[in-house]
Amino acid sequence: MNINTNETNNSNAATILTEKEVFALSRSVFSHSVSGLEVAPSAKQVIVELNEQAAGLVYDESKFRDATYRYVAKLTDVARSLMDENSVLRKEFIKLFDALFGREKFEEGLKSNNPYLMLVRAADGKWETKKDDKGLETTKWVPNRSSEKYSHVCRFAIDFNLTGETLLAHFQNRNPINIVRNEAKVEVKPTINDIIKADRDIHFTGTREVMDDREWKSVLELTPLATVPFTEQIKTAIKFSEGYLGVALVRVKDGELEIVGDAGKEGNDVLNLFKKQRYTVSETNSKALRQSLEVAELDPALVRDVK
Repeated sequence: MNINTNETNNSNAATILTEKEVFALSRSVFSHSVSGLEVAPSAKQVIVELNEQAAGLVYDESKFRDATYRYVAKLTDVARSLMDENSVLRKEFIKLFDALFGREKFEEGLKSNNPYLMLVRAADGKWETKKDDKGLETTKWVPNRSSEKYSHVCRFAIDFNLTGETLLAHFQNRNPINIVRNEAKVEVKPTINDIIKADRDIHFTGTREVMDDREWKSVLELTPLATVPFTEQIKTAIKFSEGYLGVALVRVKDGELEIVGDAGKEGNDVLNLFKKQRYTVSETNSKALRQSLEVAELDPALVRDVK
């Protein structure tokens, strides 16, 4: 039996394209309750493009770096246009923010020290439906928390008059970004992480408790006792904070350690816990690594049966 390779490849490509389109649709703000919202076509086109780019980053990581740079560059240009209080785009986006997050939350967000967070939350997220105790379903837009950091890049770019095109050129050509801060020249590496760090330093309020470089080094060098793949399930179930640190609930069952979900801590609570426990964890790790990898016996005093 002869197989036409070109036809097979074309068929697979079509299937992949369809899957991407379906996935992108699930992450579009206009695919659910706000689909009937009357938004100017120009504004709708902007958010649709951002939704599609953000969905592409989640769906296809093979082009992650360059696609991320282009996405952040576009976010920057859109964020700049939202600063013009008389612009049509700003007025239309306010309608959208109101529909997605509620007036109180979006007004609070626009008045915060980083007004671009609302844009990033609208650009990357998905619709989730949950049932309450009475079985009633509610659907709401849930932002992708891991992409909220891009609001710092938007703020940095606007603070230092960098267009999306200029920012993208720095990313791609690896040319450092030269800025003036406190009358001194500062060179910022052209990476998203370095820009985020620079922005946080510039806008530090004194209320955000973070670990210094030495503390981060000691935390990131802790030796893991076990590793599991970072799957979409885990990404969804556990809230990760800066440095992708998180705290999970685990249990032992049938000779295996099971990760069941989030422990209810996020942000500075997570950082403070790692900061406080890093020496204790390091010591217990050293002892644990000298032990056997055989399945451990259960302590009868800790066993609980459910009938």
